[in-house]
Amino acid sequence: MHGNATIDDMVGKGLPIPSNPRRYVLDSTKNQTLEDCIRDMGNRFTVSIGCPVEVGGDTSSLSSWRKLTYHVKALRAIEEGSTNPVRVRGLIMDELHRSMRDSLSELFVKGLKDKSPHEISEYDPYYLEHREYEDTRAEYSRRMDSIVQCFFVLANIGELSSAQKELATFAQTPFPAEKQKPKDGCVFFMACCLRELEKKGLPLDRELLAEVKDVEIPMRSRSSWNAVVDIHDQFVRMVNLDVSGIKTIRVIDFPASLPKSLRLDDVIAKFSRMSNR
Repeated sequence: MHGNATIDDMVGKGLPIPSNPRRYVLDSTKNQTLEDCIRDMGNRFTVSIGCPVEVGGDTSSLSSWRKLTYHVKALRAIEEGSTNPVRVRGLIMDELHRSMRDSLSELFVKGLKDKSPHEISEYDPYYLEHREYEDTRAEYSRRMDSIVQCFFVLANIGELSSAQKELATFAQTPFPAEKQKPKDGCVFFMACCLRELEKKGLPLDRELLAEVKDVEIPMRSRSSWNAVVDIHDQFVRMVNLDVSGIKTIRVIDFPASLPKSLRLDDVIAKFSRMSNR
């Protein structure tokens, strides 16, 4: 094709618009209530195929969470939260408490010991009924992704300060493996929360705010949750698709890294003291 292809051009040639992965995620989201959409944010299948770019790293790295900034279900909550933040905040806090209701570290250890996990599938009746997995390893991953997305949604709608105590608790979870400790991500969210507190004129630790002043909080464009095309899809670049008409939103993204001078444990301890006063 010469020049920029349009969606009509693509359809005329019988090519899939949206791409099959995006169609799957959209179809799994568009008929949900907002309540079920938020309870479904940790869905292992939509999370795994919902990121159109390559990401890497273990759960302690910022890059490993970048896939969640593309997830259609989180983006829907952010878009609905932009017009009704009180309702979305309540639903997100309910989901946050559901995913943090008992020990994540114990669940992680149990998953390591579980020699006969339940097979999970897209149509698993237990998950469809309860929005959680019987398999402990899948459930641990669901909860981790759900928790991160809850903080992500709240940060994007200006309501992260409502979850100060939950963020402090999550940051201090005694994970048995160092690579499982999400310190970088928690400190990033703490920086977001502190700036939100300052903007709202709410009580905060000014010394702690100064410590995280160099933490970058980048904003990036994402396709609107129900857009037919993801502007970051490799397929879009391959066919030189004109995406100028695709609706987008600006959301917080994770930076490549935090300042090396930042003492993560110190920030987490100070934030916890501030949040539990």
